[in-house]
Amino acid sequence: GRMPQYSPNKLWGHINQKQWSDAKISLRRDADQANSIGFVSGVTKGNQQYVDYYHDGEYPLSTALRMKAPDSLVLALLMAYASVASVKDKDGLLPMNLVLNNGYSGAVIAAFSDDSFPHFSSALEDKLMSLVSAKGNKQILSKKNQSGSLLLHVVISHGYSLELIRAVVSGYKNALSEANSEGLLPLHSALCSKRDDEIVHFL
Repeated sequence: GRMPQYSPNKLWGHINQKQWSDAKISLRRDADQANSIGFVSGVTKGNQQYVDYYHDGEYPLSTALRMKAPDSLVLALLMAYASVASVKDKDGLLPMNLVLNNGYSGAVIAAFSDDSFPHFSSALEDKLMSLVSAKGNKQILSKKNQSGSLLLHVVISHGYSLELIRAVVSGYKNALSEANSEGLLPLHSALCSKRDDEIVHFL
């Protein structure tokens, strides 16, 4: 099929050039234009061709994270296009993988929802372990994300190890008694996601 008659998305162009303030203006000004070409509802068949053709197969959010854009722009992109947080980039990485790889703040991590968090991999487990054990990272442990979950809920439901779960708890003990937006305690999350007895007993 022929390419739709769109010019490359201005917002993406600014991000790709690391023009952060222009990108913010573009996000405000061209939001309607960006919406009309599928940056909101995720990838439809027609849009995928467009994204591949102009954007190297990436949404602005993934490009911004890879380019280490400032927190304020990342948060603005997330607010504008929340559904894109669950779309993988050309390397098969979710935006959250890029957030963790590039050392973004707890505020950025908390702006994502449960379903945009990657499931267990040893590389990510190591990355989270060093984040959780770092001094002054309390916010990552105590701030609830878009789904109303603490990091403890997320690592339990996404298959991370007892070792990481212990580290998260020792960094923020209150997490054990805090419910997520569905009213589930971390213990309930473990039972719902059928984690092994060792984890359930620890909680």
